[in-house]
Amino acid sequence: MSASPPTILADRKLVGAFLVLFVANLFVGNATTPLWDQDEAAYAGFGRDMLLAHHWVVPEFPYTQPHRKPPLFFWLIAGSYAAFGVNEFALRLPSVLGLLVTCAAVWRGGRFLLGADAAKLAALILASALFVLNLGKIALTDSVLLAFQTIAALALLRGVVRPSWKETVVLWAAVAAGVLTKGPPIVILVGGMFVFLLVFHRRRRNLVHLHPWIGLPLALVPLAIWLALAWQVDQRYVLFMGYWYILRRVGSTTYGQYGPPGVHFLLFFVCLIPWTGYLLTALADAWRQLRRRRLAFVLLGAWLFGGWLLWELPWSKLPTYALAAYPALALLIARQLRRTARGDVTWATHPSLRAGFRILAGLCIVVAVGLVGAGVRLGGPWTQVLVIVPAVAIAATGVVAMRFQRRNWVAAVVRTLLLGGLSANLLVWLVLMPGVTFQFAGTKRVAAAIAARCVPGTTVVAVRRAAAPSLPFYVETAGLRFEEAVRRGHGGGRIEVDWSPLWRLRFQELVRQVKQQLPKDVPEDESGRLRLERVRELSRSGAAYAFVLDEEQYAALHGDLGDATVVRIAGWQVDHLQETTYVVALTPAAVKPP
Repeated sequence: MSASPPTILADRKLVGAFLVLFVANLFVGNATTPLWDQDEAAYAGFGRDMLLAHHWVVPEFPYTQPHRKPPLFFWLIAGSYAAFGVNEFALRLPSVLGLLVTCAAVWRGGRFLLGADAAKLAALILASALFVLNLGKIALTDSVLLAFQTIAALALLRGVVRPSWKETVVLWAAVAAGVLTKGPPIVILVGGMFVFLLVFHRRRRNLVHLHPWIGLPLALVPLAIWLALAWQVDQRYVLFMGYWYILRRVGSTTYGQYGPPGVHFLLFFVCLIPWTGYLLTALADAWRQLRRRRLAFVLLGAWLFGGWLLWELPWSKLPTYALAAYPALALLIARQLRRTARGDVTWATHPSLRAGFRILAGLCIVVAVGLVGAGVRLGGPWTQVLVIVPAVAIAATGVVAMRFQRRNWVAAVVRTLLLGGLSANLLVWLVLMPGVTFQFAGTKRVAAAIAARCVPGTTVVAVRRAAAPSLPFYVETAGLRFEEAVRRGHGGGRIEVDWSPLWRLRFQELVRQVKQQLPKDVPEDESGRLRLERVRELSRSGAAYAFVLDEEQYAALHGDLGDATVVRIAGWQVDHLQETTYVVALTPAAVKPP
């Protein structure tokens, strides 16, 4: 039971079981789970629009104004659609590949920091950390961005130890790709690492060999070219991104996503399950080694500073903001496993280890209770019974690992955390998700119901106030036309901007200029009235329409839609976490003849 982690990695059966579970986790459910509103559904629409309508510069799709970002991730989705068809599997493939690239980069590129064995173990830890793993199953920008961030961080650290043109080119190429994926986060990571190394690294002169005064401007050239092209298409889009993704997040919050400094540290305990038990010991050890100015820990400290600590400062908070720090944390946890295997860290001598595993066991029990609650609340009869299986698996993983760690059976701990965590997560996707996603697939079932009942060429008009990007995606992939009852244009005339406040760092003045020239938001009461008037107008036209309403709207329009065929579909709004009923009213011209 005292085998060391390197010996464990030589166990072919264990590594084989890990690979099978890891691949199964990456792909199970990717083709059948419906789109998650809002972000994933918006990105699905962007990729489809780029592929079919060739809007390669400015992402366009209904209900997606807050989700528009730089286009590289959407280009990858469009390419995946071209290869595998427009479907959920193709949509999520870039995220899967992003996670694989991240783990491969840590496996191969992290060796110079703490050794080859620690790097390999860190790659397995990162691959089985449930937050990182599940990000690879959802079509968000974060998994692909993490790949670029990891490549850039490793190239920077290798370059500052042994300067070479290879590392310089890789660093700035990764920055260029990361900026074109999500804008500033990768610049914040690299910039923070530069500042930290400039202060603490004894060979700070080596930073000169990375040529940041040349590399960074060159890395921003692709972004600048794209912004210039986007400015010609839609000025408001460019200005909106600057406001929404930079100024708003630095000085304020979005959608109530806020928190004081320390929130990301607390989130690590949840997001690193099942490896949470080693987190406190790893950070304490890293701090001690950093104070001694040990090179590897100065380098990892720079990674944590740019990838984590800087993100504690803004009031706006999301778990993915500090995602770039997870590979560095995985390396530090891998070191703790090796120290524990050697007997340098034991249950009796290290209170941080005891506290960490007690937190892990408690969190696993809380997660298990949450899974049972979700299954009972959202699932059908079979799901309500079978959900106990993944719940027991995740709870047992934390409790059993703690018992093994108390006896210093490190090999058993690693096996339990690797295989137990992956097995529990796989069971969630096999048992729980099929039972609850039926409720979340309301928009998909709405589109299927309309396609089954309506003649070709029917136009689906969304009248509901709650806008879900998945609805137009599924409507259009079903071969129908989609229209918003009250259309919100993203474009418009040119905006006159005085850029002088930008150079004086008066950002709010610049924001006020832009806001004054934007279309005013229609009050909710007025918007509701316009929606109902639009339905009355279209229903009198005699054309083939399918109106997607809520119960209140249908009650107000009952007299105007008296001859319509009405279908009701129950579901859940994932983004609002509430039940809803979709009322679909089909005009006589839209209904297929018997």
